[in-house]
Amino acid sequence: DDGLTSGNIASNDNAHETCRTYIDINYDFSALGEQAIISKATLRISQLTSFSDGGVNMGLFTVDKAWNPNTITWNNQVIEHFHLDTKQTTAKANKWIEYNITEYINNIAQGIATDNGLVLKYLNERQQCEVLNNNERVGREPQVIIDWGENWEDPALAEMALDDITINVRPV
Repeated sequence: DDGLTSGNIASNDNAHETCRTYIDINYDFSALGEQAIISKATLRISQLTSFSDGGVNMGLFTVDKAWNPNTITWNNQVIEHFHLDTKQTTAKANKWIEYNITEYINNIAQGIATDNGLVLKYLNERQQCEVLNNNERVGREPQVIIDWGENWEDPALAEMALDDITINVRPV
């Protein structure tokens, strides 16, 4: 979505479209155990375009109901969201935008919250939007970076790898 009625993406003609990006982090954070202490968790999204010249507020929200990344559309999207963090788009393409998701990941890992994913949307959805890189762009895939430890009462958790995290991103 180019978000602007300028027609700067030929296939959009003169439409003014709104885009939300749903994020499915495919990892069982509860496997870290109840003793896990997550000191910092960051979601990194790479901005592919720079149509807005930066400065547009893009919010990250939790999704309050289950959804399927293979079948979600604009018409069946989950509209109940809770705000986590807001960042501004960058003035240059291929720059990282980082969101603090520490509380979100902690709540999932400790069984306090259900992982229904996240959604990125503009706080003013009539502003110019940007195209974000997805997991098909090598070197610019969305990332979750977690700094964690535990009280080491369960030594098996110390050996648990976080290498196989898959993040599915689906713009609607």
